[in-house]
Amino acid sequence: MAWPADLLPSYLKASFPTTNEGALGYAFDNDTSPKVLSLIQVRAGQLAASGSPRGWQNGEVTPIQNVAKGFAGLPDGTNSVDWVSAQASFFREGSIR
Repeated sequence: MAWPADLLPSYLKASFPTTNEGALGYAFDNDTSPKVLSLIQVRAGQLAASGSPRGWQNGEVTPIQNVAKGFAGLPDGTNSVDWVSAQASFFREGSIR
């Protein structure tokens, strides 16, 4: 199932229909992701050369399925993004001395 095009800002989506994996890869891969996301960009592969919607082809360091798992969340309601954010707050607020 493809993502509804109107839910994403234009700079995060390809100019053609993509699968969920294709959209996620396009938004976060270092070759297509905007500079504003440079801290969380990955090297995951590339969009498929054809198809409608176009899928994602793994081929670099991180398979796109691992990226999806990192954002998906765990049973306790946290995900890797929550952990990084909590750690950043912990250090920023001077809790480590």
